[in-house]
Amino acid sequence: MKTLKLLVTFIFFGIMVAYSFPSLNGLNGDYRIISASCDKPYSIRFSIMVNDFARENIYNRFIRIDNAQVDSLLDVAYMADITTGFAISFSKYVEFNISGKFMGDYLTTQKQSYRPDSTNYLSKGFGDTEIGMKFSTGDLFGDAPVKIAFNPWVVIKTGTPYDTAISDSGNLFDENYLGNKGGIFRYFTDNGTDIGGKILLSVIQKSGNVTSNFNINGGYLGHLYNKPNGTLIVNQNSDYYLYGAGVDIKVPGFASYFEFTGKYFRSGAVTPQNINYLTVGFNLGDASTVALNTVFDYRLSSNADTLMNLGANTNYYITQGWGAAPQWRVSLGFVYAYGQETTATVVKKEISTITGKIYDKETGEPLSGRIYFPESDLDTVTIDTNGVYHVDVPPGPIRIHAQVNGYRWMEKSIIAVANKINIVDFPLSKKLSAKGYVSGKVTDAKTGDPVKAIVSFPEIKNSNPVETDEDGIFRVQLPAGNYTIRVDAAGYKPQVEPLVIEARKAKIVNFELIAAEGAIKLTGKVYDRSNSQGVGANIVFEKDGKQYKTVSDASSGIYM
Repeated sequence: MKTLKLLVTFIFFGIMVAYSFPSLNGLNGDYRIISASCDKPYSIRFSIMVNDFARENIYNRFIRIDNAQVDSLLDVAYMADITTGFAISFSKYVEFNISGKFMGDYLTTQKQSYRPDSTNYLSKGFGDTEIGMKFSTGDLFGDAPVKIAFNPWVVIKTGTPYDTAISDSGNLFDENYLGNKGGIFRYFTDNGTDIGGKILLSVIQKSGNVTSNFNINGGYLGHLYNKPNGTLIVNQNSDYYLYGAGVDIKVPGFASYFEFTGKYFRSGAVTPQNINYLTVGFNLGDASTVALNTVFDYRLSSNADTLMNLGANTNYYITQGWGAAPQWRVSLGFVYAYGQETTATVVKKEISTITGKIYDKETGEPLSGRIYFPESDLDTVTIDTNGVYHVDVPPGPIRIHAQVNGYRWMEKSIIAVANKINIVDFPLSKKLSAKGYVSGKVTDAKTGDPVKAIVSFPEIKNSNPVETDEDGIFRVQLPAGNYTIRVDAAGYKPQVEPLVIEARKAKIVNFELIAAEGAIKLTGKVYDRSNSQGVGANIVFEKDGKQYKTVSDASSGIYM
């Protein structure tokens, strides 16, 4: 019953002075371990946590007043803290926190008529205040799961100073108490200023509704404190290293975490030099509602004394001294967060599917290009060589724009029907290029008779020569530009002229060929009689017992 009364009392005093935040120091994390990531910008975290609650049995020896014999009885020591505070995230990169404690030590004695002193002792008061920051890499590394942060903090003296003077602590729940200020088994303040910093590393993995975090912390804390005579002391005995690692797994409405943490004093004058804890905790509830945080703490360092007589030890750095390190501790707390991302209600969204094909209007050949949606946030869709596209869009009116290099673009407007496949094809026409024409007639310079000749354009690679008709007339379409036109005919000297083609204009160029002297050049065409299509063939001429070989063009059938 006394335990329950004491716990209710500590909670009452803690709530009177409480701001609240989720973990021990308010920053995003679990219990002692801090995450390297920051909360959603401008989110605020509150909590109130009864932590370090412990109950220890003490056998106290005394001399009985009835027979002067040495005897002992089992007394009970209690220690409890209420950690309260506030934290806010300013961005993906910066968080701020402030935390404080209300602390209490209590010793209850068994009352027996033969016991000379059965006084109950109670010491309660405030602890020191911690102010800290967290500077995180946020999304500087994009979507990488690894986050790194620096966590500096300062602890300022706001705790109740230790005093050995005993006074009446009053009557509480029909019990009378005596007590001193500043703690019975530990100091409520280290009587100075602490400065520390930690490097934080987190690996965050998400799979569906499950989020897991692996966190590593490491840092250092130094003490500046005043002795009772007012002298400022820098005592490296009180400086220590902090280390720890933890993992947590979170699903909507529930989170569990496991931690290993500890501290290691620089000086061997502190016994034990290091102390370690294993911690298991649970959070029940969502971030935007009040969630219950339950923590179980187990001390691994077996050589640490559970209780300490402060009257015999004046080292102020034992704020949480080994005298306040019971083997087991249980912590309970309530967490509330404002502005954080909460578990979203899954709502089935209606979608519409648009699919179709882009192809050449004349040939039906598929085309590769792009589909985009004007006045929409939808991404541009790249079409493969098959010309097929497929995209999910919100239902309703939508504009679809198809674009392929060398073709006229096309846009269509449709009303996309929800939960249905809408087929929209795009037959595209080639762009009309700016071309002109050249035509003319090839004749014999002496007689004026038409000459059947071959017309070619040497500057145009892979171009097919053109054959004049029986009347020596030719007509060729060319893109606008500068060219050289050449005319070859059997028994005539070749003739070359410069040529300028203008867009959408026709130009007439006539040729009067002069008969060749000596060797002559033969030219002609090999073709299929049934359809007049050119045929590639090997051609052999014989003269005076000699053979002259050539090959006709495979597509036009022309040889020269």
